[in-house]
Amino acid sequence: VELGIAGGLAGVARYAGGAVAVTIYLSILGNVQATKAAVLIPEAVVGAGGTATIAAGVAAALPLGAAALMKVPGITLAIAEAGGAAFVQSYVLAV
Repeated sequence: VELGIAGGLAGVARYAGGAVAVTIYLSILGNVQATKAAVLIPEAVVGAGGTATIAAGVAAALPLGAAALMKVPGITLAIAEAGGAAFVQSYVLAV
């Protein structure tokens, strides 16, 4: 009986520890990615010929998908591609 209880408690501890670890990892990933994106996306958009206003719109639209991105006033395909590449790079740097 004691062996079963010990095994059960070990399993519960392992699952609880995993849940805590995943929560911490995702929190750190999200914060670092947002910080990197706030720097990389405006640089990329301005480098592709956009303005600071367009860069703000691109940064807000990127997490929402391509349809939202193409609705940003003044956006071009080059700006969208540059912003998208910077968004992906922010995840690469966050990991």
